[in-house]
Amino acid sequence: MDFSRPDLIDRDALLFSEYVWSTIHGDKPFPKQYFGAHGKGLKALGLKIDPRFKDEDD
Repeated sequence: MDFSRPDLIDRDALLFSEYVWSTIHGDKPFPKQYFGAHGKGLKALGLKIDPRFKDEDD
């Protein structure tokens, strides 16, 4: 993973997130269905992506 500049972790974000998750939750399965900006799994939680939301780096 390249941490030399901001936002270079994006291509390895899942790997990094799984690592962080495992340090906190041990062997508990990582909830991949909620990972990323795809919005999968949000409906089951009664949530949705706000199309008006702009990320700070957009």
